[in-house]
Amino acid sequence: MSYDKTQTLSTDLSNLFKDTNNCDVKILVGNEPNIKEFKAHSLILSLRSIYFKRAFSAQCAKKDDGFFISNQPNISPTVFDILINYIYSGTLSVDNNEVSFVDILIASDELRLLEIQQQLKIRLLEKESAWKLPKDFISLYRFSQDDRFTNLYEVAIRLVCRNAHFIFNSKEFLKIKEEHLIQLLERDDLNLEEIEIWDYLIKWGIENTDSILDKNSTNWTLMDFNELEKTLHNCIPYIRFSQMSPEGFNVLRKRFKSILPEDLIDDVLEYFSDPNTKPTLKNLPPRVSTYPLDSRIINAQDATTIAGWIDKKKEIPYRLRNMPFEFKLIYRASREGFGIKKFHECCDNKGPTVVIIKVRNSGEIIGGYNPLDWRSINNHSCTYCVNQKCKTSDSFIFSLSSLSSGVIPKLSRVTSKKEAIIWCGNKGPCFGLQDLWIQNNLRIGKSKQKSYENKIIDSETFEIEEYEVFQIIDKRSSPFNHVIKTLNFGVGVCKKIFSFPWKVCKKICSFPWKVCKKIFSFPWKVCKKIFSFSWRVCKAIFSFSWSVCKAIFSFPWKVVKKTCQLIGQFISSNEDLAEYIFSCIIISSVALLAFIIAYKFIVSSLLVQCIIILSIVTIKLFLVIACLRSRRQSEETSRFLIG
Repeated sequence: MSYDKTQTLSTDLSNLFKDTNNCDVKILVGNEPNIKEFKAHSLILSLRSIYFKRAFSAQCAKKDDGFFISNQPNISPTVFDILINYIYSGTLSVDNNEVSFVDILIASDELRLLEIQQQLKIRLLEKESAWKLPKDFISLYRFSQDDRFTNLYEVAIRLVCRNAHFIFNSKEFLKIKEEHLIQLLERDDLNLEEIEIWDYLIKWGIENTDSILDKNSTNWTLMDFNELEKTLHNCIPYIRFSQMSPEGFNVLRKRFKSILPEDLIDDVLEYFSDPNTKPTLKNLPPRVSTYPLDSRIINAQDATTIAGWIDKKKEIPYRLRNMPFEFKLIYRASREGFGIKKFHECCDNKGPTVVIIKVRNSGEIIGGYNPLDWRSINNHSCTYCVNQKCKTSDSFIFSLSSLSSGVIPKLSRVTSKKEAIIWCGNKGPCFGLQDLWIQNNLRIGKSKQKSYENKIIDSETFEIEEYEVFQIIDKRSSPFNHVIKTLNFGVGVCKKIFSFPWKVCKKICSFPWKVCKKIFSFPWKVCKKIFSFSWRVCKAIFSFSWSVCKAIFSFPWKVVKKTCQLIGQFISSNEDLAEYIFSCIIISSVALLAFIIAYKFIVSSLLVQCIIILSIVTIKLFLVIACLRSRRQSEETSRFLIG
């Protein structure tokens, strides 16, 4: 047998907190002049909080008059009072409407109260009514780069963008840092007219420019405008001037011309003169309020959320500028009628679709994604489908945020893949085993959690005010995507050609044609002479080479032989004189040949023949002289030995 006395224990611990006799901790909370002292027990604090456990450890502990002293300047006394009661009783009680769940969450994160921290995150992510704007956004933007608060900050900024006047009309807006202001300005879902955004930006700039005291710009000096430009320099590129009316931009341009870059003004004016012109500067897409989406239930930002779920993006959802899907409306119940036959006529065999449902009275927005087709007739048997189960792992159902319901977007993916989608000829779209069904009476829907992760609506039966079906077209894989891109490129080229600055063309057309005439009437006789001269040179070179070869091979070798014999006889009788003469001849021949080669003279074949003959004869004569001398020396040596 066991008794549950948890409630009694909780009450006793709460009473212990009120009894300060045995306390050994003093906690000073808040900043001057709003500082409050709390007394507590170190044992309980250490058991319930990792932060206090470390603070009161032997290494860090310092006592003052028997008390541990802890300072918490970043936490308000009101928030700490809620947390200290939770530490002692285990119950989180928020009765003060001025206290925000975000402030409690940030304080619990600092004190490392992990359990309450997780519960608060879940509540803030699921319920829009749990937020206090713009206060919570101001509190959270300090933690925008902290991974622990990334999801919460994204939810906060989306809520702020959808209810933009809350933050932009508040005093806190004027104190926002530049980097966080830019985060707001670059959002595609900022639900304000562009001219309003500009006016708010000017107010922020005036507040954050020390030298500007007068709020009326007509009284400003040039120095005031220059100082304002420095303050707004990094923010101006995020204003989408092309989304303003031409009249509004002209008024703005006249008042603030000195702070707007000239190239930006030219770019916007060119866009207004031809709306099909693609801006050359920072090319930002239209805001959600001007983005084309044919729906009476959802806006473009909701479409980006669904697109992120389709692509299974776990992080931040798509921005409008890079959303890869087209949402093409193929059925609207109030337009086509609520009948089953009309639904299947419009939606069967259309590929992936998204169903969006608006619930009557509550205003809740729910729906589902079907990556397959909808069908009412079985293709194989040509009979009506009756609760035919279709398998897929990519389908999901969801609920979207709505101001009236106060619900944060919720995703529920399929868990039982075999019955993810149901085809039925006498029903509308059906997801799972009644996870989301539209009955044969298309104004009534059912929702029971069976084949998908979570429930998306509290009531099991609901009345439908309106519902729409969108065909999902993946622009990345469309077979006509490349053709469209090519055509767009061609149109862009043609556009540039036709929008070419004609002043430049005029200058080109008025080019001095006399110069062209001279170019085209160039004296071709000169060209002819140049080419004919080159041909003559080539001809001379080849004919010269051929003459040399011919001279060598047709050389009269008999004459050479006879000449050598006569010279040999002469040498026999006059050796010394012959040696001297032939030395002179060969030196002269070599020198002449070197001279001809060095200066590339074109000489006659006869002269070449003479030089060659002379050289050959001279060399041979040298050999003869050498032989004779050798023979004479050997004869003299023999005589000497015999003698």
